[in-house]
Amino acid sequence: MALTGTRRSYFSGYAGTAEEIARTLANGWFYTGQPFPAWQGRPRGSDPRAQPTTAFITCLENHDQVGNLPRGERLEHLVDGSAFRAASMLLCLSPYPPLLFMGQEWAASSPFQYFTDHPGDLGRQVSEGRRREFKDFSGGDGPLPDPQDPATFQRSKLLWEEIAAPAHARVLELYRACLRERAAWLHQATDRRYWEVRALGEAVALRYRPPGGPERLLVVVLRGSEPLAWASEAWLRPPGRTTWTQTLHSNLDAPESGQTPFAVLFTAQPA
Repeated sequence: MALTGTRRSYFSGYAGTAEEIARTLANGWFYTGQPFPAWQGRPRGSDPRAQPTTAFITCLENHDQVGNLPRGERLEHLVDGSAFRAASMLLCLSPYPPLLFMGQEWAASSPFQYFTDHPGDLGRQVSEGRRREFKDFSGGDGPLPDPQDPATFQRSKLLWEEIAAPAHARVLELYRACLRERAAWLHQATDRRYWEVRALGEAVALRYRPPGGPERLLVVVLRGSEPLAWASEAWLRPPGRTTWTQTLHSNLDAPESGQTPFAVLFTAQPA
């Protein structure tokens, strides 16, 4: 919801700020005992920081979130490409194992709509229940997809041939580059002793200090256009006698454009 602005249903208890994202990354989940609006202010959650990062799975989208939307829109259908690529870098280069929802790695164009094949009266009840659930929904083109209609299933199948299209290939290369970085060094730095996360205005920054390797800094700007105050933020500065060298940018073909949102990974190199 930090990108879409959605506040409905279970998203209503979140603001989607950089501070909330940083808190979630620092802990493993967001609610660690603070009041939860949907529970009339009763506390929700516990402190998960004693658990290893391997105990948590993170995702940008999953079959529940996508399939339960009226038309099965993926995140990549709801936000622009720069926002999706920036969020993808944050997902792939966070300390936690990432879940990639099928086709996400190339920003698949096909939706993932709610489909069923229940027999008889049960199937009719499912279709009617879906219509009741979204009776006030006015977005999209045409009628609400019927979960019992075979065409709903067919629309949800991945179009593997689109991987070769430039826009999709660009996203796929970014995912591959992120996962290569993850395999090369990040697995050595997932212990909570070796990383720290902070919110800096509209940006989220992760700083890694892998044992035996150079420091890395991941900066993700999901919205806004204010430049980071590199000089005044001591935490952003490279370690002594080194400089930050750009390793990876979410806007692969135009990293100098200043386009936001964006994400960039730096590696500390001798000055």
